Amino acid sequence: MPWTRDTPWRQGSILNSRSFERLGIGREEEGIVALAISHDCDITNEDLIAEPYVEFVIGRVIENADGNNTHAKNPRTLHISMKHGEDDVFIQLMAADKIQVCKKHLLWIEPDAAWSIERGNLRVLQHWLAARYKRQSLPDALMERLRPVAGFLEKHGKKHSRSVLGYWLDYEPFVTELPTDQAYELWLYVVYTVDEDGAQKSAEQIAAALRDNFSQLIDRNGGAGKIDLRECEAYSEEEFTLRDLRGNIEYRFDFISLRPKSAGPIVE
Repeated sequence: MPWTRDTPWRQGSILNSRSFERLGIGREEEGIVALAISHDCDITNEDLIAEPYVEFVIGRVIENADGNNTHAKNPRTLHISMKHGEDDVFIQLMAADKIQVCKKHLLWIEPDAAWSIERGNLRVLQHWLAARYKRQSLPDALMERLRPVAGFLEKHGKKHSRSVLGYWLDYEPFVTELPTDQAYELWLYVVYTVDEDGAQKSAEQIAAALRDNFSQLIDRNGGAGKIDLRECEAYSEEEFTLRDLRGNIEYRFDFISLRPKSAGPIVE
């Protein structure tokens, strides 16, 4: 039977672990699934020479989401909500835990219909997948000076994970490194969702607290160097424009992520 565009597999489809042993990718394990992450156009492509595989990322059911891993804040770990029947369930995805399954083997297996992903969360998944390759790195000197600030934002991110979509920043001078006797200038923005009641208040409280405590936070890092905070404000996702996205860097907490594991197997 040939692979056709009528396949039920789509990005966001769930492969239940009951099929893992049959596919040679592991064994059945409670709370473990595989989430299809290939684009719909690639999945439905009938040319098995051009697109022979469907790519999946292994997911683990977790009880609660960590706010620092929601909304694609962390490029290595994502906590995302899915529907299992009528229940909302959080899944933890690790970017390094990817596998490829040959389409000819998926011909005989259908997605687990008990699972589904809402449109907004599918977009979060897509953003997370893209962010691993398009994110920008910050100078080591700036990252070192910002470590106490990152801890502050991490703490507040956990408390307000449903409200805060992420943190964006810009800095000058835009050079690789600065010596400790020279200060970076920093602009930082807390971006919040318009879909959650109280999100604006939460984001404004974070921005105000960071402004009030910024000097003390930077001083904690001793001789790492200074930062001149020029602006720290809260913006809704409607106010933070495409131009703002192009002109700022999303501040991600890569250094608090788990070390990546080896690449997943290819199932022929």
